[in-house]
Amino acid sequence: MASQSRFINNTRAAVDQFLGAYEELSARVDEYNSQGGQTFVNPFFLDENGDERSDLDINFAQFVAVITSVQAVSDLLAAGHATNLYRGKP
Repeated sequence: MASQSRFINNTRAAVDQFLGAYEELSARVDEYNSQGGQTFVNPFFLDENGDERSDLDINFAQFVAVITSVQAVSDLLAAGHATNLYRGKP
């Protein structure tokens, strides 16, 4: 019984952490969109000559893919899965 209880409690704690991270990411996506999306972030990825910066460990396309993935998770959660996760929070 103790191992099941630990498993359930650990799972619920992980759900809580996931939802906290998701809420933070969702807020970042909202800010990204309100600031102009790709137009807002693109200059960060360019050097003074307009070329892609080589000093970064992520490029513009990869960053946009991150935003797209967060939006896809949002769509999945909006389809009803969020309700299940929020019910599982401790």
